[in-house]
Amino acid sequence: MTNFVHATLIRAIRTIAQTGIALIGSSTVLHDVDWKIVLSGALLAGLLSILTSIAAGLPETPNKGLIDPDYSGLWTKGCDSK
Repeated sequence: MTNFVHATLIRAIRTIAQTGIALIGSSTVLHDVDWKIVLSGALLAGLLSILTSIAAGLPETPNKGLIDPDYSGLWTKGCDSK
């Protein structure tokens, strides 16, 4: 397993755990927890974490991801219309 994949999976697992804890904590009583919402919310957060790591890269790995932060792109060009 490459360093990038390993770091991405660690981030995704942490995100899933944090989201699950937050969603469980939002319930006033443990037996009122809607486990389907906790599971779906946590898995969605994990998927978003993985996609963000692929797109933007990770600071702890040399992989910059699909988005180059040094590229100014179309958003900054042409903003000063004369």
